[in-house]
Amino acid sequence: MHNVSATNNHSPVEAKLAEYGRVRGFVFGAAGELSPDLMQFVADAAEMGAAKSWREMGARSVLEARGLLKKMALEMLGIAAVRANARCKLDRAATALGGDEGSEARRRTDRYNYEEQQRFRRNLEGHRRNQRFNGWRANRWGG
Repeated sequence: MHNVSATNNHSPVEAKLAEYGRVRGFVFGAAGELSPDLMQFVADAAEMGAAKSWREMGARSVLEARGLLKKMALEMLGIAAVRANARCKLDRAATALGGDEGSEARRRTDRYNYEEQQRFRRNLEGHRRNQRFNGWRANRWGG
């Protein structure tokens, strides 16, 4: 346990955080951009996922699986960031115009669009069945 003296002017919260090392900032921009820390986290997660399950995904290599996982994660995070930004603007506009009673109901039903979830699941299942990597498209383009 790291002991902090009273002379270095750290609050107890700062002292506790300092025990864990650098805190990463996961920040989303209004246009779907991601902070460098979040990009590195996605890359690390894709690396671990690809190393573990590239064969089950139907990929030809760890590198191919890593690229696919990273692309899918960045796409999902970008869409979620843009959607959250738009929803925030709509909710603020509704509040400013005096009609914010429907905002909470919209947030409940709009958390993640059902059709997008279904599309994502279909894409994932397609990758698992090797349609993308070993199907007719791979042979057609010399893969």
